Amino acid sequence: MAWTLIVLATIGLAGWLVWTECTCELDLLPKVCVLALTAGLFLLLGLTLRNRMRTLPYDPYTKVKR
Repeated sequence: MAWTLIVLATIGLAGWLVWTECTCELDLLPKVCVLALTAGLFLLLGLTLRNRMRTLPYDPYTKVKR
């Protein structure tokens, strides 16, 4: 669900930013939204990688061969 919300927010914000840039100068609010979205994406990526690295030694399927 988090990934769906992030994708929808990114698409909506990108469309809104393109429309805003075409019609007038960019305000402070979109800049803050882009910064918050970027920080959230990097935070989610970091937490996902951290979780994967912490649970990797306990993964029972690492030595399974197909």
